[in-house]
Amino acid sequence: MDSVLTEYTIPPEIMRVFEAFEREGIHVYLVGGTVREIVRGAADELIDFDFATPTSAEETARILRKAGLRPIPLGMQFGTVGTIIENRKVDITTFRRGEEYKPRSRHPEVDFGGTIEEDLQRRDFCMNAIAMTKSGEVIDPYNGLEDIRNKRITVPGEAEKLFSDDPLRLLRAARFVSQLGYAVVPSLKKTARKMAFLITTVSRERWKMEMDKLLMGEDVHRGLDYLLDSDLLTFMMPEVTVLKGFNQTDEYHHKDVWEHTKRALRASVKQIDVRWALLFHDLGKPYTKSIQDGHVHFYHHEVVGETLARSIMFRLRFSNEQRKKVSSLIFNHMRPNMYDDDWNDSAVRRLARDMRGHVFDLINLSRADITSMRPETVRRGLSRLDKLQARVENVLVEDAKQPPLPKGMGNAIMEQFGIGEGPQVGIYMKRLLEAVEEGRLETGREYDYYLQFLNESER
Repeated sequence: MDSVLTEYTIPPEIMRVFEAFEREGIHVYLVGGTVREIVRGAADELIDFDFATPTSAEETARILRKAGLRPIPLGMQFGTVGTIIENRKVDITTFRRGEEYKPRSRHPEVDFGGTIEEDLQRRDFCMNAIAMTKSGEVIDPYNGLEDIRNKRITVPGEAEKLFSDDPLRLLRAARFVSQLGYAVVPSLKKTARKMAFLITTVSRERWKMEMDKLLMGEDVHRGLDYLLDSDLLTFMMPEVTVLKGFNQTDEYHHKDVWEHTKRALRASVKQIDVRWALLFHDLGKPYTKSIQDGHVHFYHHEVVGETLARSIMFRLRFSNEQRKKVSSLIFNHMRPNMYDDDWNDSAVRRLARDMRGHVFDLINLSRADITSMRPETVRRGLSRLDKLQARVENVLVEDAKQPPLPKGMGNAIMEQFGIGEGPQVGIYMKRLLEAVEEGRLETGREYDYYLQFLNESER
């Protein structure tokens, strides 16, 4: 068994776990991603600590209680017990010789027991097949330390078996490429491509969880390239694969849509809805390209793209709220770049209202969207978006001081027209708000002023 000492100082609160098991004469080890991050020098960001031990979940819970720590039954049937120590999350799992997932299930069939070396062998990648003792000794039977030094991804066993046991590992490799900037070795990539179809046996919720992490990675562009090259994208989101090689050459763009999408994602703020919207925002371009008078156009590509994105989001089990927000960002992604100084406050207010609280996410999406344009176009575009953001902020501040309609307007409408709560009230309110935005009605007036407008519009 290969081992090496680290200079990492285990936090006192985490040391309590080691000491609790030590008093019982039982070995316990820090394992997996926790040790990887320590070795990478990223320990300052650690809030989750994973342990492995030979004890059963029930025995682990007893040891924690005896040490004054509250056990949390995260998955007793899977050997996992958690606890919280001074805002640090701790998971302790029984040694496993192996585990296998049934198709479309997030719950493995677990073979408990064995040694720390056997437990490490069943882990996904060599960089995660490492453990650490209380003294700082790193146990590394599968050369995970070397993989971390060389920024590469290999597996601690037979690749086909590891991917067959849990096909989600196919997608986890792409996620680690994005998060860590590591490269999958050619032999593993070849096996992954051959077995990519197995990702279809994994639940879509698990796809979504891994994709969320991938899209938030520092090297998201590399993670996406791996998804494409390994054929995973073909089985998960074939709508996205058509972006590769599709030329959008025009006076503004000089990269194909796939390269543009990756560059935009890499340049964007780290907000998950913005990043999903950027991945999908140009899906409609391959279906809407036209050439008129020598110029390339993509009329209504945002409409087609939003439709395709909705289909993907249903497939990946997005929540209704997130699906609506991402759809709105895609559908409206062209609007901020149309801004110029001629816009009046009503137009700015209308954009903010249409985005239902997400207007600044839309502006951030637009900032990322223009990054692959020519430098001078980018400079002008960013300046324009800065002006738009300032205008929106000013309008929202003014509206907060003086709401466009008086409080209780909805009740006044119901009384005036003899109707109850329902969609008809919303129609009347929308009519009033649009009239205010267009300058046909003033703000800050009494109910009668607005009710008179509604009565006249009914004639």
